Amino acid sequence: MRRLARSLHAPADWVVHARMVARSWDGLRTAAIAEELDCHPQTVRERFHAVNERGLDGLGMKPGSGRRPRRTEAERSAVSALVGSPPPGRLVTYSDGTLAPAQSQGGDVSEWSLDALAAAAQAQDIQIGRSQVRRILRQEGVRGRRTHSWGQRTAQVQEILRFTVVVAGDQLKDTVEQNERAQNGADDRDASHLHLST
Repeated sequence: MRRLARSLHAPADWVVHARMVARSWDGLRTAAIAEELDCHPQTVRERFHAVNERGLDGLGMKPGSGRRPRRTEAERSAVSALVGSPPPGRLVTYSDGTLAPAQSQGGDVSEWSLDALAAAAQAQDIQIGRSQVRRILRQEGVRGRRTHSWGQRTAQVQEILRFTVVVAGDQLKDTVEQNERAQNGADDRDASHLHLST
């Protein structure tokens, strides 16, 4: 016990509790031990009772002490699994070639956000908020990133793009026609050249 009280590599709570017991063996009273170790006298008394009841295991904290987690492991896994699934509004090409949102229900988001993940989890009867989703994802090592959704455009930008596509399409059509005419003219010249040389 005294060796544990001087240890540098044992768990900190075990070392402090071993010091309490060792100082008691040295003849110090509870109040003096509490003052020396900067804790409450009741803490010293509780530790003495724990060592008397459980022996050396009484130096550590009781297993299962502390607040219970709010979410079960199954709920945490379900929230983590949502990140790997396509968001409900993302367009997916089905086997028949049709393009439709990934899920007909669940919203129209094309990217996962904390709010969208919380809403999807709530749709699976998991009562959870966005801050809890953030904590779960951080603990799982999932990193968020800022994305730029090029699919969301203002009406003005859509009109500019539509005009650009029409102009580009017309220019492409003109270029193709010119190439075809040039190719046909070259074929005619080649043919006439062949007739003259024969």
